[in-house]
Amino acid sequence: MKKLFSVMLLMLLTSTLTLAFNVQLASTTNSDWCEIGVPYRAVDGLTVTLDSFTIVEKTGSYQYMITYTLKNENPDEAIDEGSFKMYYKHESGGLPQYGFFGKLFPGDTKTRSYTFEELKSKLFDVLEYHHDNFFSKEPLEDSLKWKVVYPDNTPPITEHDYDGAWRKSDFTITLTATDNINRIEETYYRINDGPVKKVSVDGQPCITTEGANNTLEYWSADTVGNEEFPHKILTGIKLDKTAPMIEIPFRMPENDVEPDQEVKVLVNVTDFVSGVKIVALYYTNDTIWRSVPMAFNTTSALWEAIIPGHVEGTQVKYRIEAYDNAENVAVEDDAGQCYTYTVIPEFPSVTMLLLLLIFSSFVIALMKRRPKKI
Repeated sequence: MKKLFSVMLLMLLTSTLTLAFNVQLASTTNSDWCEIGVPYRAVDGLTVTLDSFTIVEKTGSYQYMITYTLKNENPDEAIDEGSFKMYYKHESGGLPQYGFFGKLFPGDTKTRSYTFEELKSKLFDVLEYHHDNFFSKEPLEDSLKWKVVYPDNTPPITEHDYDGAWRKSDFTITLTATDNINRIEETYYRINDGPVKKVSVDGQPCITTEGANNTLEYWSADTVGNEEFPHKILTGIKLDKTAPMIEIPFRMPENDVEPDQEVKVLVNVTDFVSGVKIVALYYTNDTIWRSVPMAFNTTSALWEAIIPGHVEGTQVKYRIEAYDNAENVAVEDDAGQCYTYTVIPEFPSVTMLLLLLIFSSFVIALMKRRPKKI
């Protein structure tokens, strides 16, 4: 009658909660694991049968509900009831069964139900029965043990940390897999349809091929065989390890530069991977370097900028710097010498007028000195 009442109470509790599912507590690889519904003789002398094990999911925790039967088959000994304890999967220690227990006299049988509850982040690995395990940190060697294998039909979820931006050197994309209950067995990936690799063996995926559309296929599997499917595909992975190409610049005017005359510098800059982002002209008159952003002329397909006019005798030096969208930089400075020109003196107009007057006076004087014909 007591056993029937316990079972009815367990059914009532299960129906009032969000989700409940039976758990298989067995192992096919280790004969030391006990099975549900099978009686076992414990070290304390009692016969222990784990009748059922149910997990009930709540908002932030799991309830672990067990029903078990203890029987004293010793003909002349009264034995104290032992207790169950659940040990954590990812850390030492566990959650013991609390409560007051009595003696079982010869021939007595007692069926009990008990509910453990713990946060979802603290999963269990082993359920144990023993008469002295309340303070133990790990399962005891002589205890009865049931391996907890969580039922799970949901595959893991794998995420990446790539932000979509250009990179200028080989880089790693970190894959992180999570599973609602079970452990991650492995995370797999393929780069640009290459061979399948494992994170545990080959490390995180490393992108080494230049281009704007590298691809990464990735997925994970958990310890009960759930595989993430369809596999996830990340496209548009960008890598540019090559700096822009800058041709030799030229200027207008090409020859002499007079005082206060502006000079236009023109140059062809190309980048065939990520594209040209910025081209800048740097110039100096031996005081400080100044920068001028160069504009792209769609008609000539050249980058252009103006160096303002300077006074006569000034030597102007200039160089070109270019950046692509991956922030690779190239410099064209005539092999470190910089391109130069010197502002020539302008012939003053007053001097020209004076020379003209002197020349005119000389011509008139010569004409006056010529003898007159009779």
